[in-house]
Amino acid sequence: MSNVRFPVSTVKQLLALENEVDFPFRLDVEAVNSDANTRSFGVTVSKDRAVKIFVKNTFGSLTDKVNGQQQERVLNALKGFTSRVISNQTVKVGTLVNVEKDRISSDSLNSKAWLLGAQRPCMKDTEPLTLVVDFDEVITSTESTSTFKEAHSINQTGFLGQKVIHMSPARMAQLRYLQNKGHEIKVLTENKFIYQELKELFSSYGIYLKKENVISTMPETPMELDKFYEQTIKPNIDKIDFVEQQRWGETHLFLSNQVVMKSRGYEKSAQNGYQLKTVNSHFIGERVSFPNFG
Repeated sequence: MSNVRFPVSTVKQLLALENEVDFPFRLDVEAVNSDANTRSFGVTVSKDRAVKIFVKNTFGSLTDKVNGQQQERVLNALKGFTSRVISNQTVKVGTLVNVEKDRISSDSLNSKAWLLGAQRPCMKDTEPLTLVVDFDEVITSTESTSTFKEAHSINQTGFLGQKVIHMSPARMAQLRYLQNKGHEIKVLTENKFIYQELKELFSSYGIYLKKENVISTMPETPMELDKFYEQTIKPNIDKIDFVEQQRWGETHLFLSNQVVMKSRGYEKSAQNGYQLKTVNSHFIGERVSFPNFG
C-alpha cells in the first residue's frame, strides 16, 4: 500500500487556510506517494466551505505518476485534511455517550466495540470517538526499524534541544483514516515538543493536530523537572497513572504498547488483554497489532 505525504510547501499552504476568511477560493498543491512521485492537485472551497479536490491536467508531465488507487488515496487525504483545517476541527457534540466522569465504571468500557465504531464514519450531530495515541511508544521510535523507517528531527522546548525520531508511515496513514472519518486524535508524550513543529510534522502525513490535543506528562517548571528525573520509576510508566486520572471514559481509547503495561505490573486478562479502568485501551504486542481504521 502506498502512503501519502505532503511536501513542506503544501503543508504551509494548507495550514495558512486556518486564517482564511475570503470564500470561495482556490489554490494548487503538490502531493507525494511512497515512491516519491508527485502530482499537482487543485483545492477549492465554496462559500459554504464545501471542499473539492481535483487533479490538475499538466498535459503529460513526466513527474505526474500518481494514478489509480494511489490517486484516490491522495484525493481523500487532501480533502479530509483541508476540511479539518478550515473548520479548525469544529465538531458537533451529540448524544452518543453521556457518562459523568465521577461515575465511570469498567462495565461501561468496551475496547472491542470502540475499535469497531472507529472504523465507521462519525454520524452528523454525534459525538466523535477519540484516540489517545502514545506518541513515544507506537508511532515513533528512537531507532530506525522496518516499521519506523522515516527519520525526522524535531525541536523540544527550552534547554531540551533537538530530538531525532523515526516514524511509521503505515501507522500514520491509519491515524489519517480515523480522522477523515470524523473522529478525534490526541497525542500523549513524555517529551516537550515545540507545537508548531509537531503540527507541521503531522500535517505532512495529512493529519490536523490541535494544540490542546497535544498532551505532555513532563512537568513544567525546572524544579519539577529535577524531581522528575530523580525518580526511579520510568517516565512512560507515569503515563498509565496519568491516563487513568483523566477518566476520559468510553468515548476515548488509549493506544500504547504492552511493554508499558508489563513494566507497570498489570495482569493480563485471557479474554481482553491488558485493560485500564477508566478508559478503553489497546496495547500492541506480539499477538496484538496496530488497529486498522481504513
